[in-house]
Amino acid sequence: MPLNPTVTFTSAPQLLLNFDEGGSQRLTANERISSSGTPTTRLTFSYTVRSGDQDVDGFTGTLSGGGTLTVEDGRRVTLGSISVSGIRVDALAPELESLVITSSAGPDGTYVAGDGIEVTATFSEDVERQGTADPSVPILVGDSTKTATLQSPSSTAGGDTWVFRYTVAVGDNDADGVSIAANALQGELEDAAGNEATITHVAVAPSTSHRVDTQGPSIVGIPVITGHDNNLFVEGSTITATVTFDEEVNVTTTGSGAVKVRFNIGTGTGSEREASYVSGNGSETLTFSYDVVAGDSGPLSVPANAIVGDVTDDAGNAAANTVAIPATPYIVDASAPMLVGAPSITSSPASGDTYVAGETITVEVGFDEPVVVTGTPRVYLTVGERRRFAAFTGASTSGADLRFGYTVRAGDMDDDGVSIAANELKLTSGATIQDRNGLSVASSEGTVMHPAVPDQSGHKVDAVAPMVESLAITSNPASGDAYLIDETIEVTVTFSEDVTTEGSPTLGITVGTGTRNAACAQSGGRTELACSYTVAANDFDADG
Repeated sequence: MPLNPTVTFTSAPQLLLNFDEGGSQRLTANERISSSGTPTTRLTFSYTVRSGDQDVDGFTGTLSGGGTLTVEDGRRVTLGSISVSGIRVDALAPELESLVITSSAGPDGTYVAGDGIEVTATFSEDVERQGTADPSVPILVGDSTKTATLQSPSSTAGGDTWVFRYTVAVGDNDADGVSIAANALQGELEDAAGNEATITHVAVAPSTSHRVDTQGPSIVGIPVITGHDNNLFVEGSTITATVTFDEEVNVTTTGSGAVKVRFNIGTGTGSEREASYVSGNGSETLTFSYDVVAGDSGPLSVPANAIVGDVTDDAGNAAANTVAIPATPYIVDASAPMLVGAPSITSSPASGDTYVAGETITVEVGFDEPVVVTGTPRVYLTVGERRRFAAFTGASTSGADLRFGYTVRAGDMDDDGVSIAANELKLTSGATIQDRNGLSVASSEGTVMHPAVPDQSGHKVDAVAPMVESLAITSNPASGDAYLIDETIEVTVTFSEDVTTEGSPTLGITVGTGTRNAACAQSGGRTELACSYTVAANDFDADG
């Protein structure tokens, strides 16, 4: 500190330094001062700056002491104050005043995937990086530690407010709220004077204002299906499906995003159905329903991803979808059994194309599904001019084909072949034909409709015995009117229809008082037999 003019001190003067931070310090001049007086043009004071001293706009001081102070002409002088503006003091480390989560999770207090969680650190003064590494803040999201990285200030700037950000990713979840451990801030910061910042801070406790939910609602178990009767749905039944989630869900009930449940009745093209939303918005359980209509038939199954439409939790996360249920115990049957085509004659005559008395004509009626018969339904046949009925005898192994039998009676005749008129399947005496689910075949006053079966040429009937229409002696004696020994008497037998012979038929003829056997054989036409007898010795008949 220069003095002008020269000042003579009789004791060492003192300087009281005043700092904005760190208080006041009293210093004694470095010069050696004699009690008899020491003149000097300069006073020197030494002070080692201590941690915590700070005066950023320059410090002030007050000089005191020095004994008797005189100048060259003998006049006395006094010491006063000094002000140093060109020299600043900064040995005060910046402090982290607060570290808080400053982003908003919205009205529901929940971050979802893509949202940013921002953490703001506020310091007591501007700070900057030591080196080039950015500081960061580890935050606890659920059971996982995530890193919030620096957003501001920029890499070349400093400031008293530092903002960090973590972008929520799919899979992040924290029902209690994000938290930050005490002293979590990582990095090295300093002020402009190079004082390293103190970055200790208290913990940030979990808060329901900063929850994280990126997990969509999950279905608990499988959809529960009700409304059946012993696992059977029939026409008019309501299939009700209840789907339970592990949290409350919100659904869209109208428009293109309206929620529905897809399922299948049967298989293949046209088996898809949709159950409409009934209730449950805002709860953990959604209910859907579908009314069974005529034509629905087959096993009920649920495909994968059966839920269509918008289903989300309060945070807006879409719900997980269903797994496939390829087989359920439920059957939908809103289709009565139907005949497949016309009845058919499935038996064959024992010989050729004609049934005779005692043989059975079998008729088969096919349905589009297995059926169960009670009572004895009938199929009426046309045999020649007569209407005969074939009674129910049983079903095929599959149960879809019913068999009826008629045993040909003596007198039955049909040269063209048996036929079946339209609608001749009759549910007589209360007989029923139903599928295995109890649905009856359609009928009107006991008559089941079906197409006609025309004359079947391979199924003729002949149970009428041929009759002799005439007997005639067709030979003449060789001379006169009497046959002599060794002459042949010939007789022609004419029948009402073609006949065949088996073995050696004979015709008894009366000669006198005795009977002789004329051997018979097939003649020119199949309706005639030619019989002949050769006159033997002692044959005599005077009357003829």
